[in-house]
Amino acid sequence: MKRRIKKGSRLIPEQKQSQGEEMPEPHLQRLRSSSLKMHPTEAFYNALLNNLTDGIAISVGRGKVLVNKALLNIYGLKHYPGVRRQSLHDFVHPEDREIVKARSSSFLQGESGTTTFEYRICRPDEAIRVLQVTPAMIAYKGQSAVIAIIRDITEMKMAQEKVRHLAELEQEAAEHKAAMRELEAFNDMVCHDLRVPLIVTEKLIHKLSREYTFILDQRFAEITGMIDRNIDWMNQLIDGLLTYKQLAGHRVKRTRVSMEHLVRSVIDVISMMYQGRNITLNIGTLPPAYGDERMLRQLFTNLISNAFKFTQYRKTAIIEVGASEGPHETIYYVKDNGEGFDMKYMDNLFNVFGRLHDPDKFRGIGIGLVIVKRIAERHRARVWAEGKVGDGASFYFALPRNTAAMTSA
Repeated sequence: MKRRIKKGSRLIPEQKQSQGEEMPEPHLQRLRSSSLKMHPTEAFYNALLNNLTDGIAISVGRGKVLVNKALLNIYGLKHYPGVRRQSLHDFVHPEDREIVKARSSSFLQGESGTTTFEYRICRPDEAIRVLQVTPAMIAYKGQSAVIAIIRDITEMKMAQEKVRHLAELEQEAAEHKAAMRELEAFNDMVCHDLRVPLIVTEKLIHKLSREYTFILDQRFAEITGMIDRNIDWMNQLIDGLLTYKQLAGHRVKRTRVSMEHLVRSVIDVISMMYQGRNITLNIGTLPPAYGDERMLRQLFTNLISNAFKFTQYRKTAIIEVGASEGPHETIYYVKDNGEGFDMKYMDNLFNVFGRLHDPDKFRGIGIGLVIVKRIAERHRARVWAEGKVGDGASFYFALPRNTAAMTSA
């Protein structure tokens, strides 16, 4: 039995194969103008179908499938002979074949419901595309036929996925902001609730120390001193938490900052708390920076305070503040000859409450360097440290010289 395929407006008999040769199954064929004369109406529809951007496939009985140029492009096919022995169904993604089969069967059986459906295809170039097909029954030259309008919706699906992903990110961001607001409110409440009993306790201890000194022994004085020191530690902790919270909500206001003037003013304030110590201060050339003066002041205050604190057991403390300029950034540093630290624990330095030294020997709450790191990050700066146990420490932060690198902070 001979099958025929449509080529242009002609039905061309399929060539009979020699015995033992597999019979080709030509199911894909472009609609194109015939070199023979066409009826004007047929020529019009032929030209129309071949200039549509949607793919068109017309199935007439079992013998032939007519397709336009757009469908060949969608399937990644250059011409019909290159896909002999293949039908449109062969290109359907393996995971979607049952769906296509079921939807096609439902349509042919005349079941009610939406006829448009989607599926994926695997093209010869291995690209996977998402198609939307809408089938309909038509009469073609007196025969019952099925026309399928096929649209490549891959880009649309990708855009929808991006929109969905962005919506999820926005939802997560909104939830994160709400959680942060709750956390900030909780932080404020805790800090306030902690501060009040500390103030009361501190006043009671001072009252006892002033009014009952004549009847209290030395041991009591030691106990009140311990209580007083712990109250001071708790106050520092609360101040540190509040400072860190304020940094998170503080908008970076960039101006040209005289780093030399800033550092000298910071040292003047800190030096007043360490009068009587033998300290050698070396302040090198400090190029101006572009950043938030308030935040940079806090950064230097924390680094220089640490240098004063960790050199307190040195006969002569040496503290150096300086800078070096590179092509893209200025590296500022604070060095000391204090206790130093073991480099294998360096990562803990910039973690919340990451303490590497004996708290009885060096008082502090372990949040100062966390604040330093946060300020550096807000300025798109790098921060790191170098040290050796018993041989001092050096802290560096590199501020970008190109202000454009910091515009998104």
